[in-house]
Amino acid sequence: MASNRFADHGSSRIAYELCSRVGRRTPWLVLIQGLGFDRSGWAPVIPALRRRFRLVLIDNRGSGRSTTADRKFAVADMAVDVTAVLDRSRIARAHVLGASLGGMVAQELAIRFPQRVDRLVLACTTPGWPYGYPMPRASVQRMTEAASLPVEVAQRSLVENALAPWRRGCGQAVARQPAHPANN
Repeated sequence: MASNRFADHGSSRIAYELCSRVGRRTPWLVLIQGLGFDRSGWAPVIPALRRRFRLVLIDNRGSGRSTTADRKFAVADMAVDVTAVLDRSRIARAHVLGASLGGMVAQELAIRFPQRVDRLVLACTTPGWPYGYPMPRASVQRMTEAASLPVEVAQRSLVENALAPWRRGCGQAVARQPAHPANN
């Protein structure tokens, strides 16, 4: 990881980094992770993305090296955190990729600040409440427990949580895959 940078937004301090080896005309791509992950979760795709984009990797408030004194905050607050990072970095407009909760933040960013978003890429996300499907209680429990686990154990638990139960055993994925309703 490159050196940490910080953008202040109210009582929150948002950690981020810029990866920009390529030319000045290369577009910026903001990467927003999901709940429980910090920007290091993007590590497997960074080399490929760096060939085409200058990257802005953000730790959402309360994750990674970002901090917040606010006990309650909304997705809209997190979208404004992204604009604070863009402002601090002097980036007027960028492509935005959000995964899971990061996708909800990216949608809110595009709705509230359309002039800041060039293209929007959403991965495994939802439009959120009241239109989203409620998170299973077991998933909420895993995410809550992750903060008290060693990093490697927490990451494994969160990745397992993100995958469908029939995919967790990878080798048995086809044998255990439930029938798709359209194929019945």
